[in-house]
Amino acid sequence: MKQLWIIIFASCFVLWACEEETSSIDNKELLQDYNPISTDIVATHGEIENLDRFKEFFDHVSSGKPDWIRVVSYTEEGDAILQELDYDGETIQSKLDSRRDRFGSGVVERMSCMKLEYTQNTSRYDHVYELKECDNDEYNRTVIWY
Repeated sequence: MKQLWIIIFASCFVLWACEEETSSIDNKELLQDYNPISTDIVATHGEIENLDRFKEFFDHVSSGKPDWIRVVSYTEEGDAILQELDYDGETIQSKLDSRRDRFGSGVVERMSCMKLEYTQNTSRYDHVYELKECDNDEYNRTVIWY
């Protein structure tokens, strides 16, 4: 009977060790560079790729037409932060994924907002797009700036 308990304990330990290795592999894959797809809006320190697509999304939100985009922003260290905006014709669902940011919170935050507003000539940037009337006051609402 004692040998049976030793075998069970050893099996559980091996399974636990394999599970730990799998999760560390997933984390390593997550921290690899993100490769944006052709429809992504890519923001790198004020430089915006695919800005026309973002402006099209903004126009769709303004006119009540459903649309979806992904904005990929890069930190100073080069880590990707992904923000998906899904507009259903009434509400913008925002999903901000900072799990690739080695110095960030490392979580996925979700928020619902009623508006996407454009501001020109702010004190810091010439163009700023921000989510407004959101259900989470602690969330960074700025989507892109340049």
